[in-house]
Amino acid sequence: MRKEGRLLENTKKERKASEKEKKERLLKPVGPASVQEVNALMDKLQSFADANDADQAVTTMYVLEETNISNEVLRETNLGKKIRELKKHSNPMVERKATQLLGQLKARAKSTITRSIEQHEKSNPAARKAKEEKLAKEQEEASKSAGDLVRETVRKKLGDILGTDSLAKERAEEIETAMHAMHADDLVEYKKLFGLILMPNLKRNEALREKVRSGQLPAVELIRLDPKQMATKEQLDKEMELREETWKDIMVADAPKDVTDQFQCGKCKGRACTYYQKQTRSADEPMTTFITCTLCNTNWKEC
Repeated sequence: MRKEGRLLENTKKERKASEKEKKERLLKPVGPASVQEVNALMDKLQSFADANDADQAVTTMYVLEETNISNEVLRETNLGKKIRELKKHSNPMVERKATQLLGQLKARAKSTITRSIEQHEKSNPAARKAKEEKLAKEQEEASKSAGDLVRETVRKKLGDILGTDSLAKERAEEIETAMHAMHADDLVEYKKLFGLILMPNLKRNEALREKVRSGQLPAVELIRLDPKQMATKEQLDKEMELREETWKDIMVADAPKDVTDQFQCGKCKGRACTYYQKQTRSADEPMTTFITCTLCNTNWKEC
């Protein structure tokens, strides 16, 4: 009985598949489709959609999907516009398939145009060369335009830093010209020189600005200075203090630490500790004791 049931089920499936193939053969035109054939398919699709026959509408769209339709026929039949309207259909199956079909029609049309252009260029080397030259020229002009805009911005900002008079504008142009001569082929380095070195140092160092304005420091020499040579006295003093402080920390860290049982760890309650002392406040204040528990590595300090 089970075997007979399986045979009957397989027979039904084969019959359904055969009917589907027959429908597709009836609907699908042979070879490249003409305007009349595409319109006939579209009329069937529209009638199925109007009758809310989702299965037949989706089957017809599958047939359109497999049909060879040229771009000329697509334009003449307004197929894309008609399929787009079905994207608003109340049945989700029809809406989903219409969206998919529209995307495939667009991709096919684009591919056809690209292939046609490539074939034309392949058969016509002069056209291909002309296109390559045009593209290279456009890229060069775009790059040049962007570079000119950056240069103009740099000149304006330099002028604002140096002052508001004509001398400031003149010195700004001299500096920018020297910058461009140094990094004409490297816009990234050009921007680094301006944004990370020249602009911040000229802003905070009044003495440096005066040297530039007076001509005592020519533009070609300015752009080659080390950032430290552009720094103010206050900046250099602060950097020296930081270095001394860092050196003291290193010396303290490397100094031998004493072992004691005078302190108790708040975490493990052990008394095996090492400690060292450092003057962290003014000279008339007591030193700060830094303690480390050797059992659990907990650190704390006491004043």
